[in-house]
Amino acid sequence: MDAEKNFKTIIELFKKSFLESLHEDEARTLEKLLENPFFARIHEKMKKGELIEEGEYNQSRFSCQKAFRDFERRTQHQQDKRPILLRRLSPIAAVLIIGITISLFFLLSNKQEERIAQIPQTISPGSNKAQIQLENGDIVILAGNTLQVEEEGGINIKYENGTVSYTSQKTETNKLTTNELTVPAGGECFLVFDDGTKVWLNSVTKLKYPTKFTGEERKIYLEGEAYFDVTPDSKPFIVQTSRGEVKVLGTTFGIKAYTNEAMATTLVSGRVVYQGADTVQLVPGEQVVVAPTNGEIEKHVVDVEEYVGWKNGVYLFNKRSLGDIMKDFERWYNVKITFRNEKLRDLLFSGDVDRYDNINTFLELLENTEEVRYKIKDKQIELY
Repeated sequence: MDAEKNFKTIIELFKKSFLESLHEDEARTLEKLLENPFFARIHEKMKKGELIEEGEYNQSRFSCQKAFRDFERRTQHQQDKRPILLRRLSPIAAVLIIGITISLFFLLSNKQEERIAQIPQTISPGSNKAQIQLENGDIVILAGNTLQVEEEGGINIKYENGTVSYTSQKTETNKLTTNELTVPAGGECFLVFDDGTKVWLNSVTKLKYPTKFTGEERKIYLEGEAYFDVTPDSKPFIVQTSRGEVKVLGTTFGIKAYTNEAMATTLVSGRVVYQGADTVQLVPGEQVVVAPTNGEIEKHVVDVEEYVGWKNGVYLFNKRSLGDIMKDFERWYNVKITFRNEKLRDLLFSGDVDRYDNINTFLELLENTEEVRYKIKDKQIELY
């Protein structure tokens, strides 16, 4: 039963290649085997799972053992007349043809395991989750449940359906309390200040702020990414970052200020003044960018949706590098993404993706370009 033994060996070799568990000698053997177009086609069909379904239908109609015996009887007296290469390969090839017909008898015993190996792992998008550190150091976890906390100075903090809102009693107080809201990787949060200003916070973001705005200005500190809809007031609203501050009276704008990345302020409506090494005024549709290394400042006219669309549930790309796209996705999907070939980072892509789709949707679009392929294992994604 050498043919049956060879068939089993080849199938096991193919299976190990899909699980990436080949030894060096086995990898060389497989490489040589796949030089034959027939075996290459069989390998590709197995990889795509196309033979599994055929096997469930045909397994009951054919006997694998009988097929091998019949094959050996028919070929025994003919073998010495065949060319050497054909004589060595054709029994295996014929068995593989039978194997296709009888649907990989040996593989079916482990077909569930193979199916799992062939189906890419699904990675879900982020969700509402964050935490607040109160003035006294206590940590309040915001995830799923409705809760209400009374802060010092008569401030009420309420969390419901992903929204954190601050309200204060009408009585004036000189007690200034500060909170820090942190959104982890794979999270987002919506915040409403006591003055009605709304803030959408993206993943891996910290916002430090007074629980009630007093004095001559409304000043907060941002590290990460947020979109602001500021309530008009005579007191200026100031967002302080590590690379300068943004000052407004009443307007809508986005700020992206992650460590070791360029800081960008994108104005949707109203007027903004950026103050850093230089002072730059923006009108709607403009963006100021501060380089992460030398602090160089540039101003551009942009499609604002490309930079603030995440707040509305859409990622929009216009000739955006794959490296930059994946930085955002690492934070939102809470994954680690590596590039087997660093040149892939420079590939440019245009299009849009639903922010609340699984990351697989985007990865499959990448594969359709035939420029990039991917592997997923746990929360690790490799692009090659």
